[in-house]
Amino acid sequence: MSFLYGTVFAVFYAVFGIPLSRFADVWSRRSLISIGLTVWSAMTAASGLARSFGVLTMCRIGVGIGEASASPAAYSMLADYYPPHRRATVIAFYASGVYIGAGIGIFSPH
Repeated sequence: MSFLYGTVFAVFYAVFGIPLSRFADVWSRRSLISIGLTVWSAMTAASGLARSFGVLTMCRIGVGIGEASASPAAYSMLADYYPPHRRATVIAFYASGVYIGAGIGIFSPH
């Protein structure tokens, strides 16, 4: 399981993050985020339906690729929307969403 949730995800997230960052510079960032979120969500849902190691591995690869599209385009959009003296705060707020969401998830009832 650590291979699926760590290595497979991280490798594809890192490898696809580079070309997707370049793609965010030449294409609609909002569309890139939308498509990435769709892939990310579909692969997350498919992970819950996986019945073999191979299928789950492919789903985790899809999650990594979908998630890799979000940050480069989002950081670029935030840099365009906010002046330099506010960017650090805005990017910190954006980045803290992962930890805030995980914290809320711990306390949510089942």
